[in-house]
Amino acid sequence: MMSKKNQRKQERKKGNNLLLNVIKILLVIFLFTLIVLIIVDFNIVSSVRKIFEKPKPIVIQGECYSFMNTVLYQINSEDDCQKLCSDRCWVNKQNYQSSDFVLTPGSCNLCDCYCN
Repeated sequence: MMSKKNQRKQERKKGNNLLLNVIKILLVIFLFTLIVLIIVDFNIVSSVRKIFEKPKPIVIQGECYSFMNTVLYQINSEDDCQKLCSDRCWVNKQNYQSSDFVLTPGSCNLCDCYCN
Protein backbone atom coordinates (compact mmCIF):
# COMPACT_ATOMS: atom_id res chain seq x y z
CA MET A 1 0.00 0.00 0.00
CA MET A 2 1.12 3.49 -0.76
CA SER A 3 1.29 6.18 1.79
CA LYS A 4 -0.64 9.40 1.37
CA LYS A 5 2.63 11.24 0.83
CA ASN A 6 3.58 9.04 -2.13
CA GLN A 7 0.08 9.36 -3.61
CA ARG A 8 0.29 13.17 -3.47
CA LYS A 9 3.71 13.11 -5.17
CA GLN A 10 2.38 10.94 -7.98
CA GLU A 11 -0.68 13.16 -8.41
CA ARG A 12 1.53 16.27 -8.60
CA LYS A 13 3.81 14.52 -11.05
CA LYS A 14 0.81 13.60 -13.26
CA GLY A 15 -0.49 17.17 -13.01
CA ASN A 16 2.92 18.59 -13.94
CA ASN A 17 3.23 16.17 -16.89
CA LEU A 18 -0.25 17.14 -18.11
CA LEU A 19 0.58 20.85 -17.81
CA LEU A 20 3.89 20.30 -19.62
CA ASN A 21 2.12 18.43 -22.45
CA VAL A 22 -0.47 21.21 -22.81
CA ILE A 23 2.32 23.82 -22.97
CA LYS A 24 4.15 21.76 -25.62
CA ILE A 25 0.99 21.47 -27.74
CA LEU A 26 0.29 25.21 -27.47
CA LEU A 27 3.91 25.98 -28.39
CA VAL A 28 3.69 23.75 -31.49
CA ILE A 29 0.42 25.43 -32.54
CA PHE A 30 1.97 28.87 -32.03
CA LEU A 31 5.09 27.99 -34.06
CA PHE A 32 3.02 26.45 -36.85
CA THR A 33 0.83 29.56 -37.02
CA LEU A 34 3.90 31.80 -37.02
CA ILE A 35 5.49 29.85 -39.89
CA VAL A 36 2.28 30.00 -41.94
CA LEU A 37 1.98 33.76 -41.39
CA ILE A 38 5.60 34.31 -42.43
CA ILE A 39 5.09 32.24 -45.59
CA VAL A 40 1.97 34.24 -46.48
CA ASP A 41 3.50 37.62 -45.62
CA PHE A 42 6.70 37.14 -47.63
CA ASN A 43 4.90 35.37 -50.49
CA ILE A 44 7.42 32.52 -50.33
CA VAL A 45 5.23 30.04 -52.23
CA SER A 46 5.18 32.11 -55.42
CA SER A 47 8.90 32.85 -55.08
CA VAL A 48 9.69 29.14 -54.91
CA ARG A 49 7.33 28.48 -57.83
CA LYS A 50 9.16 31.10 -59.93
CA ILE A 51 12.46 29.31 -59.39
CA PHE A 52 11.14 26.13 -61.00
CA GLU A 53 9.03 27.77 -63.70
CA LYS A 54 10.51 28.03 -67.16
CA PRO A 55 10.32 31.67 -68.22
CA LYS A 56 8.10 32.46 -71.18
CA PRO A 57 9.85 34.31 -73.98
CA ILE A 58 8.89 37.80 -74.98
CA VAL A 59 9.26 38.04 -78.75
CA ILE A 60 10.48 41.36 -80.13
CA GLN A 61 10.01 41.78 -83.86
CA GLY A 62 12.69 44.02 -85.32
CA GLU A 63 11.94 46.49 -88.06
CA CYS A 64 13.46 46.52 -91.55
CA TYR A 65 14.09 49.45 -93.83
CA SER A 66 14.91 49.52 -97.50
CA PHE A 67 17.51 52.10 -98.47
CA MET A 68 19.14 52.28 -101.90
CA ASN A 69 18.50 48.62 -102.77
CA THR A 70 19.84 47.54 -99.37
CA VAL A 71 17.83 46.20 -96.45
CA LEU A 72 18.75 47.74 -93.10
CA TYR A 73 17.81 45.75 -90.02
CA GLN A 74 17.02 47.22 -86.62
CA ILE A 75 18.33 44.04 -84.94
CA ASN A 76 21.63 42.89 -86.45
CA SER A 77 23.31 40.90 -83.69
CA GLU A 78 23.03 39.34 -80.26
CA ASP A 79 24.24 42.63 -78.74
CA ASP A 80 21.33 44.54 -80.30
CA CYS A 81 18.98 41.84 -79.06
CA GLN A 82 20.41 41.95 -75.54
CA LYS A 83 19.96 45.73 -75.35
CA LEU A 84 16.34 45.59 -76.57
CA CYS A 85 15.50 42.71 -74.23
CA SER A 86 17.12 44.39 -71.24
CA ASP A 87 15.05 47.50 -71.91
CA ARG A 88 11.83 45.48 -72.33
CA CYS A 89 12.43 43.62 -69.06
CA TRP A 90 13.04 46.92 -67.27
CA VAL A 91 9.78 48.35 -68.65
CA ASN A 92 7.95 45.21 -67.40
CA LYS A 93 9.61 45.66 -63.96
CA GLN A 94 11.43 42.35 -64.29
CA ASN A 95 15.07 41.33 -64.30
CA TYR A 96 16.81 40.53 -67.57
CA GLN A 97 17.79 36.86 -67.72
CA SER A 98 18.86 36.12 -71.30
CA SER A 99 18.06 36.69 -74.94
CA ASP A 100 18.29 34.80 -78.23
CA PHE A 101 18.94 36.49 -81.56
CA VAL A 102 16.82 34.90 -84.31
CA LEU A 103 18.08 35.54 -87.82
CA THR A 104 15.08 35.47 -90.16
CA PRO A 105 16.01 35.33 -93.87
CA GLY A 106 13.57 37.19 -96.09
CA SER A 107 12.05 39.01 -93.13
CA CYS A 108 13.02 41.21 -90.20
CA ASN A 109 15.06 39.60 -87.42
CA LEU A 110 13.58 38.62 -84.06
CA CYS A 111 14.66 38.52 -80.43
CA ASP A 112 13.42 36.05 -77.86
CA CYS A 113 13.72 37.72 -74.45
CA TYR A 114 13.65 35.98 -71.09
CA CYS A 115 12.92 37.97 -67.95
CA ASN A 116 12.27 36.86 -64.38
